[in-house]
Amino acid sequence: MESQVALIQAKHIPAERIQLRVAAEAQARQHLLKFLVEPTQENLKAMLVEADYDRNKAGTKVQDRFGLAFRGSNGNGLLSHVQEVVTWVRQLWETPEADCPELMEQFLKDGSIPGAGPAFVSLILYLRNPEAFNLWLGSMVKGMELVDGKAYGGKKTAGQYTRYNQAANEFRRKYRLEPQAMDIVLVVLNEANKKAGLEPGDPELKGESGAAAPGNSGPFSAECFTLLAGLKETPTYAFYQAHKNALQDLVQTPFQRLLREVVKRLPTAMLPHLETEKKLFGRIPKNDYGQGGAHPFYWGALYPKGGKRIGDAQLYMLINSTALNIGFWLPEEQTEAVKRFVEQAPLHVEQLLELVGEVATAPDLGFGIDGQDRAIAGLTCTEWLKNPKAHGLRVELLLPAEVTQSLTEEVLIAKIARLFEDLFPLFQLAEGLELPIVLDPDADEDLLGLNPPYSIATCAAETMLGIELLERWLRAIERKRQAVLYGPPGTGKTFAARRLAKHLVQESDGLIELVQFHPAYSYEDFIQGIRPESRPDGGLSYPTVPGRFMNFCEQAAKRKGPCVLILDEMNRANLSQVFGELMYLLEYRNENIQLAGGNLLRIPNNVRVLGTMNTADRSIALVDHALRRRFAFLQLRPDYDLLKRYQENYGFNADGLVAVLQQINNTIQDPHFELGITYFLHKDLGKEQGKELKDIWEMEIEPYLEEFFYDQQHNAENFRWAKVQNQVLPS
Repeated sequence: MESQVALIQAKHIPAERIQLRVAAEAQARQHLLKFLVEPTQENLKAMLVEADYDRNKAGTKVQDRFGLAFRGSNGNGLLSHVQEVVTWVRQLWETPEADCPELMEQFLKDGSIPGAGPAFVSLILYLRNPEAFNLWLGSMVKGMELVDGKAYGGKKTAGQYTRYNQAANEFRRKYRLEPQAMDIVLVVLNEANKKAGLEPGDPELKGESGAAAPGNSGPFSAECFTLLAGLKETPTYAFYQAHKNALQDLVQTPFQRLLREVVKRLPTAMLPHLETEKKLFGRIPKNDYGQGGAHPFYWGALYPKGGKRIGDAQLYMLINSTALNIGFWLPEEQTEAVKRFVEQAPLHVEQLLELVGEVATAPDLGFGIDGQDRAIAGLTCTEWLKNPKAHGLRVELLLPAEVTQSLTEEVLIAKIARLFEDLFPLFQLAEGLELPIVLDPDADEDLLGLNPPYSIATCAAETMLGIELLERWLRAIERKRQAVLYGPPGTGKTFAARRLAKHLVQESDGLIELVQFHPAYSYEDFIQGIRPESRPDGGLSYPTVPGRFMNFCEQAAKRKGPCVLILDEMNRANLSQVFGELMYLLEYRNENIQLAGGNLLRIPNNVRVLGTMNTADRSIALVDHALRRRFAFLQLRPDYDLLKRYQENYGFNADGLVAVLQQINNTIQDPHFELGITYFLHKDLGKEQGKELKDIWEMEIEPYLEEFFYDQQHNAENFRWAKVQNQVLPS
C-alpha cells in the first residue's frame, strides 16, 4: 500500500493542488463564520463554493472537488432552508468535539433539510478541524473499505462515521497524508479502473513492492551496480577517470537528484536544522595525497546547518555495488554530538522509541556496526539505545541492488523521506535539539483538560470588534506567531488580548499566562538568572533558575494545543535587555540558541506571544526597529460607535459623551495620547443623574488631562465636569 499511495501522490497530488485546497478551505471557513453572524443565502453559497474549489490537471482553479455533493438540487435544498442550516451549523461548530458524534446522530435523524445529508454534516466538521474529522463521501468510504477490507457503508449512522473516521485518520497518519489529500487518495484507489492514473493491471496496484513498470524504470539501473562492482574490484583513480562519464550519468546524477527530491518531501520543521544545499555529496576519488585511490561507493548526507558533513550527526544515503543504504550515522571520533548521544540515549530510551515509532521494530532496519561494517544481526532498537557506543553509532536500512533497481523514483523518494523523518529524533538528540514531549494520547484529556469552546463570533460579541477585523488579526498572529496590540489608554488592549488568546486555545489543552512588564523587569526574571539559595550547611549556592518565559515554554512543550503568553504593557520595560537571545528566536522560530548560562532555548511551535503597548507610555516609534520587525502590530483607536452601541444596550444615549470625547481628542492632537472609550464601558452610567459617570470623570479623566496639559492648563479647565456635564448627560 505504501508504494500505491506514493504513486498516487506523485501522479495526482502536486504541492500546488494542496496549496490551493488549503487556501480555499480557509476562505470557506471565513464565509462560514460570516454566515453564523449574518445567516444569508449569499454567505452560505460562498462557503459551499469555496469549499468545492480544486485544481485540475491543467493547473486551473475549478469548482469540482466534491462533484454534485453541494451543488444542483443538494445546494438548492440547503440555500432554501437558511435558518435551519444556520441552527445546525452553529451547533456543529461550537459543540465540544467529543460530543459531535451524538450531535451528528441527531442531525441525521432530523432530516428536515433537503440536500443536507452525511456529506454536509461531515463538511462542517472537516472545516472545523481537518485533523480530526474526515469528509464522508461515498467514494471515500469505498476507498477506505478497499484499504482495510472492512465495511463502512450501509445505513448512515454516527457510529458508522465514527468507525470510518477513525480508520481514515489512522490511514492518513500512517502514510503522512495532508487532510486535503485524503479524498484524492481514497477516490483514486476506488476508481483505479477509470484511467485516473492507475489501471487495474498496473504492477503498482497489484503488489506492495512498488516495482517500476516497463518504460518507467527507477533511478538506478543494473548498469549502475555493474559499474560500482567494477569500481570495488579496482578502487583506483585510474578506473574513475576511465569511467568518469558513465559514473556521472548512472550513479552521481540520479543519486543527487534523488536526495534533493527527498529534501522537498521532508516536514518544514526539520529543514531549519539541516544543511540541504551546500556540500551534500562526497567524491569518488580519494583525497589520499596522490596515492591514486578511489572510494568504491558514492554517498550524500543532510547534516547540521553550520556543521560538517564529515564529523557531525547526519541522515545519509550511500550506494555501492550491492545495495542502497539509508539511515542515521555518527562518527567514531569523540565529538560533542557523539558524547551527547552516548550519554543521553540510554536516559531517554522510552521517549525515543515513542518518537521513532513503528520503524523501531521494522524487520529490515539494522542497528549498530559489526566487524564487517554491517548491522549487528538480531540487535533491537531498545538494546542499541541502551548502549550505542558499544554497538556502533549507526541505524541503517539496506535495499539490495535488485530491490533498488525494481523501485520507481517516486517510491524511493517517499521511502527515504519517511525514514529520515522517523529517524530525525536521533539527530535531534545528538545535536542538542529539544526533543518533543510524548504524552499518552488517551490520558491527555484527563491530564490537562480541554478548554471550553470560544468561537470568533463569541469573541466579536464580547469585544464588540468586527469579525472581519478579528479574522485579519488572527491571520497575522498565525503568520508571525507574535503580535502587539497597541493604542492609547482606555482602548481595551489587554481585554482584547485575553479574548484573542481564549479563542486561540479553545477546545484544546493549550494554556494562557500573563506577565506584567515594568521598568524593573529584567532578563533574569524573564529568561533565566542566578538566584541565591541557602544550603543545609548554612552557606549559599547560586543555581541558574529559569524565568517566566522558559517555564512557559516548558509547559507548552507538554501540550498539543496553542499556548498564549500575554506580555502586558511590554514597552514599559527595556525590551532588548529583557529579551536577550530571544530576539533571535522570535525571528527564527524553528531554531534553538544556547543561552549565556549554558542552557538551550527553543520556542515550541505551539507558542503564540501577544503583547500590549500603551502608546501614552512610549510611542511604538521609539521601540527598537529589530523588535518591531518581529511582531505584527494591531492598532486600537477609540471606537466611538462601539461606545454608543454598548450604552444603547443599557438605555443610555452616549451621543453627548462621544461628542465631548471627540473634542478632547481633537484638542490633544496626538493619537498616542487620545482618551479611549473603555473608561465608560459601565452599565450604570446614566443612573442616579449620572452619579457614576461624574465619579469616573472627576477621578480618572480630569487627572489625566491635568497631566497631559500640564503647560496648557486652560485646556484642562475647559473639560472640567462642571463645564461638560450638561453636554455629556442626556437631557
